[in-house]
Amino acid sequence: MINWSEYTKFNCCSTWFPEEIMKKYLKGKILDIGCGIGNHLSRIDYSEERFGIDISELAIKMASKKCPDCNFMNGSIYNMPYGDNFFDSAYSIDVIEHLKQPHKMLCEAKRVLRPGGFLIIQTPNYPIKRLYDFINWINPQKKWRKNWQDDPTHVSKFSYLNLKRTLNKHFIIIEINPRNILLENKITLIKKIKDTPLGRMICQKIIIVCQKPINT
Repeated sequence: MINWSEYTKFNCCSTWFPEEIMKKYLKGKILDIGCGIGNHLSRIDYSEERFGIDISELAIKMASKKCPDCNFMNGSIYNMPYGDNFFDSAYSIDVIEHLKQPHKMLCEAKRVLRPGGFLIIQTPNYPIKRLYDFINWINPQKKWRKNWQDDPTHVSKFSYLNLKRTLNKHFIIIEINPRNILLENKITLIKKIKDTPLGRMICQKIIIVCQKPINT
């Protein structure tokens, strides 16, 4: 799981929140898998039943203060203390790359989701992610980036294709969204390829929406 002392050295800013995608698919009982200090759940104001789980007791204490209306649990996402088919939807933002056993987390996510429930996964897109690390380091506007080294807490480094194959073993892929391609706002051609297989391979992060099969 995440080593918080190491994590904060490389993650000074809050992770990006795919708000439009979240609003499109999240409903009913919502679970944040690896919720951290509750930054994402605090922004979801369209559901009264919000749950979060994280291995860090300190993070859960901070999350409970930030979002007192949510139901937080200190525990392992490899063995979540929820019943089968308990949640209508779930998400995990920039967490899977920190897990030594990502398949185990996905099996648990599938178990606690109702049939037809949606799961949203966001993670850095390796190996191209390393190029963005270097670009952000030399960019004077990215003062929070202290070096170009990779985050040592990333132990499962997914490419777009590897993530897609991994999720296909557990879920049905519904939607794939690339986030942040270099120069996409300056060069029209690059923006046009964003939603193509090439765009998905060269984006900084990848967001995949998947669904638990109805017949499980």
